[in-house]
Amino acid sequence: MIIGQLASAWPTCYPARMVRGRKNPLHLHLPRRLKQTRKMAGHTRMGLSLLAGLGNNAVSRIEDEGRMPTIDTVEQLALALDISPSWLAFGEESHRARTSPPACEEVGARLRHLRDTRALSVRALGAMAGVSGAAVHAIEKHPHMPSLATIEKLAKALSVSPGWLAFGTEPITIAQTISNSVALDR
Repeated sequence: MIIGQLASAWPTCYPARMVRGRKNPLHLHLPRRLKQTRKMAGHTRMGLSLLAGLGNNAVSRIEDEGRMPTIDTVEQLALALDISPSWLAFGEESHRARTSPPACEEVGARLRHLRDTRALSVRALGAMAGVSGAAVHAIEKHPHMPSLATIEKLAKALSVSPGWLAFGTEPITIAQTISNSVALDR
């Protein structure tokens, strides 16, 4: 009986995004970066949510519940905090100037360009990244904002910076991205 209870509780006790023996995703530390930056800026959770044009509890859901937002939500929060969306999402240093419309709206074009230059089909890229071909197609063709996890998987499969893919920040190598995020872990 107890074993059955433990087995059914397993997925809720250990987040599915953490895999033993593999490096944790860069976006995993978003809640901590958001909380630190929000507090330094002197905002309450609700205050920041409203300043960013989000629902009342959007920041609480990210900080407390570990919800992974879409890239447009991250860009709205970063704009409200006056920080780089690449740093907030992935811990990447970035010096991108603000643009209008938001850079995340061009994620489909950047993804399509990379996929075309590497002669990959939607299905092949999806398989390489561990996402469905339909997800790749939705990002490229429709105003679909992917999650940070999806962006990171696609960026890894394409050997580009997830910050560049999501927000159009200056291209940096994967090695630089990893070394920046490791510094945050310390």
